[in-house]
Amino acid sequence: MTQRPYLFLIAITIILAVVPLLTNDHYTLSILTSVFFWAYMASSWNILGGMTGLLSFGHGVFLGLGGYFSAALFINLGWHPLLGGAIGVAASCALALPIAYISARYNLVHLHFALVTTAIGQIALFLALDMQSIGGSAGISLPYKSTPAELFFRDPSAYYWIFLAMTALVLALTLFIRGRRMGLYFLCVRESEPAAQGAGINVVRQKLVATVTSAALTALGGVFYAHYLRFLDPDSIFGWQVSLQMVIPAMLGGAATTFGPAVGALIFVLLQELTRSVVDFAGAPMIIVGLVLIPVVLFLPAGVVPSLQKLIRKRRSLQHRDQAAVTSTSTAALADAKPKRPRLAAEMLRVEGLSKRFGGVQAVNGVNLTCRDGERLAIIGPNGAGKSTLFALLGGFVKPDTGSIWFAGSHIDGMEANEVCRRGLVRTFQTAQPFRELTVLENILASTYLRAETHAEAVRMAKDVIELFQLSAFIAERAADLNVVDQKRLELARAWATRPELILLDEVGAGLTGLELDQLTALLARLNTTEGTTIIFIEHIMSMVSKLADRVIVLHHGEILAEGSLAEVSANPVVIEAYLGESALAA
Repeated sequence: MTQRPYLFLIAITIILAVVPLLTNDHYTLSILTSVFFWAYMASSWNILGGMTGLLSFGHGVFLGLGGYFSAALFINLGWHPLLGGAIGVAASCALALPIAYISARYNLVHLHFALVTTAIGQIALFLALDMQSIGGSAGISLPYKSTPAELFFRDPSAYYWIFLAMTALVLALTLFIRGRRMGLYFLCVRESEPAAQGAGINVVRQKLVATVTSAALTALGGVFYAHYLRFLDPDSIFGWQVSLQMVIPAMLGGAATTFGPAVGALIFVLLQELTRSVVDFAGAPMIIVGLVLIPVVLFLPAGVVPSLQKLIRKRRSLQHRDQAAVTSTSTAALADAKPKRPRLAAEMLRVEGLSKRFGGVQAVNGVNLTCRDGERLAIIGPNGAGKSTLFALLGGFVKPDTGSIWFAGSHIDGMEANEVCRRGLVRTFQTAQPFRELTVLENILASTYLRAETHAEAVRMAKDVIELFQLSAFIAERAADLNVVDQKRLELARAWATRPELILLDEVGAGLTGLELDQLTALLARLNTTEGTTIIFIEHIMSMVSKLADRVIVLHHGEILAEGSLAEVSANPVVIEAYLGESALAA
């Protein structure tokens, strides 16, 4: 990432920092203070809800833990507010860990995660209402005789600067995360967890890091918020409305972007203040916010900032297409320039007695197969034969009921998909699963990070792969803007970018024209020859099978029906019957 966003952030922060020195308008300063606070809170929420896609409606819990620990320990025990706040931050992290683990363990995403976090928020609310040590439903008031060292300031500008500094720091942290593999991994988890696992990303770890980081930042905000208000009660801290006030700015401005939550907070606060100035009705501000949010969701679903970024990206993509037309080297030349990879043991993959049942359906039944190092093995069979399920088992996406899998001499059944990928076995999906909102470059970077030691090396490797797979014209485009064929090509490129020893291709030729199919077949043959990459592929297009496969396995009803050359299995009466029925065999 360039330094330009950091310089922009520094410049804006300096400009805003001098505002209190230029005006004594307390009303304007209080509005800006509110903007900064909600920008901070929305940005803290954004690290979890925006970047990883885990939509939390319970972040008020973390805000409340930070605020209540700081205030209650200060009032009851005389502890310094920051010491009590540190305990509140630690408590928030401790609560965030099981939330993150449960969400990952039981695959809670979107609505399910939102419901769980909402429930946790309501539990915290009712517990706080009954706890007299923190004031119960009456709340607690902080004394106005405190000192600045105890976070009490008579100058109203003090919290203006505090919340501005906190906002600048959380935005700088977001920029830092976005510029590292951590941020890219967060976004990959948001876009597609299976694809993220297939790129070697530990999804559970990313969720844990994002949840704990977001919770800690939110709790820290709660510490200063409590001393800014000087009064806390459960409804105003733990209530679901508070959590919603973190979500709305992020959604308005653009979740998962760096500056989107801050832009959204500005819109959010100004809308409320403008409404209060013209309408004498307590609920009017949130009604107006809701009325504005509806068209934003309908016409700018990604938010204000991403919509602007999309326009900029279109311009850049046109420039990249022009450059690609001039500077592109041939795929063949690039592929042939790569050195051969040293061979491993003669047997790359061995499967024994592999079975998997889904309810009453025996998807895979006692499969035994081997694949030699450097082999190009085709798996064919009618629809519903269990081919994709077999790949899911080999790749670690589904756990087998029985059987064993050895890869490169190691036992891998039972391993998670990301660990299988790190061992050197990677797969593509029957329906392409690109990281849709990420650019082509970012899609490939997600894989090259696996083998690269530095960011610069990962970028260089990614650009080489993009050129090899003739995607240079789309390098700055979102994957969602590519057509279906290019998305499949992108997924193949992303899989190969992990530098696998064995790659599993699930109907990678589907939807291609004759010319595109010939180019793909030639490319796969070169990768196999020059890189030593072993290929197992599922395919219904027999012309591709005949040109690429060294050996063919026929799968039917989850069992291996026949194996040999394409000519041998095509002439096998059992195979003919499975494909065409008994009448064809009789004829």
